Amino acid sequence: MVAWRIRNMTIAFQLAVFALIATSSVLVISVPLFLVLLMVGQIIKMLYFPVHHYGLD
Repeated sequence: MVAWRIRNMTIAFQLAVFALIATSSVLVISVPLFLVLLMVGQIIKMLYFPVHHYGLD
């Protein structure tokens, strides 16, 4: 009975650690990507403004 309980707690702990690692991996990739996409969007707006403002489009 005790061995079964220890085994289940070990599996639960491993799943919790895996969930934390998976979450941090997703955040490490997605947050910088999101920030880069925001910067690219602002750069495109700055480049498009003179074209639209002076009627060059």
